[in-house]
Amino acid sequence: MTLIGLSIVLFVGATMALGIYTYTKIQGQATNYYVAGNSMPVWIIGITLCAQAFDANGSMGNAYLSYSNGFWSGAVIPLGIAGCLFLTGWVFAGPIHRMHLMTLPDFYRRRYSQKTETLAAVSMLVGNIILVAGNLAGLGLLLNLVFDAGYLMMLIVISACILAYAVTGGL
Repeated sequence: MTLIGLSIVLFVGATMALGIYTYTKIQGQATNYYVAGNSMPVWIIGITLCAQAFDANGSMGNAYLSYSNGFWSGAVIPLGIAGCLFLTGWVFAGPIHRMHLMTLPDFYRRRYSQKTETLAAVSMLVGNIILVAGNLAGLGLLLNLVFDAGYLMMLIVISACILAYAVTGGL
């Protein structure tokens, strides 16, 4: 195994251990799972939001777009993400927190209707499925190059790790 491969295995192991540790802290309550009991400092929330941009879609996709079409082609996605996070935080974070809600669809239900909440939740679900599919494809390709174990095998391993992490309470 190469040093890069070993680094990846150690990182995934540490992440899984953190997920299991987190599982012991949420104490079986959905509120603690979603908002960590409102106990996270602002700097951790900021880092967590920024970390969303570091994925296979953002890194590999942006590198390809910048290489093939110029800097601004690759810069559009991270700038769009930053704008969306800022706008969402500026417009929705205060009201959601004051109303003691956990999700944006909850806000839509309270403000508009159950139907609006359902439409928002379904559209977010579809968008997240597409995002995860792109990330799985990119990560499978990268790990296939690092471990030379076959693309499908890497997709299965990645999916199993993500499922185990999510089920044990990984945030």
